[in-house]
Amino acid sequence: MHYTAAQPEGKINLVPPGALLGLDFGGRNIGVAVCDGGQVVCTPLEVIRVTKDQQEIARITELAAKWQVAGVVIGTGTNNEGTAEHSSGIERFAARIKHHTNLPIFWQDELLSSRLSNQGLTPKLKSTMGDAYAASHILASFLSARIESL
Repeated sequence: MHYTAAQPEGKINLVPPGALLGLDFGGRNIGVAVCDGGQVVCTPLEVIRVTKDQQEIARITELAAKWQVAGVVIGTGTNNEGTAEHSSGIERFAARIKHHTNLPIFWQDELLSSRLSNQGLTPKLKSTMGDAYAASHILASFLSARIESL
């Protein structure tokens, strides 16, 4: 069974069954989360530090293999009209992920993901895992939107 999800460009893309990796891309850190194979439960995994030698791509590739994910969901901003707004940095990042994993890339609005996902976290947890919780929120929003579109 395949599910569909509306993408920012207005295209309909098939979302393969199985686990998905969620990413909250930032200039200094990348939050990482994963959902289970039934695409129901999202779990924050870790925060990866962005490096000049792009070791974060290798780590994301490792995590994709370890969790046997079927696709990658990346949080993206929206403009005032509510359409996706991809920076050139996030586009390059997504292209590198696609190149190294050969997995489909999906986009999800990340509006308020950090603020909403960090509510109730202790200051220590927020500083160490806040971006991973944001990635989990992005992934959960993507899955919710997919269910609503069925």
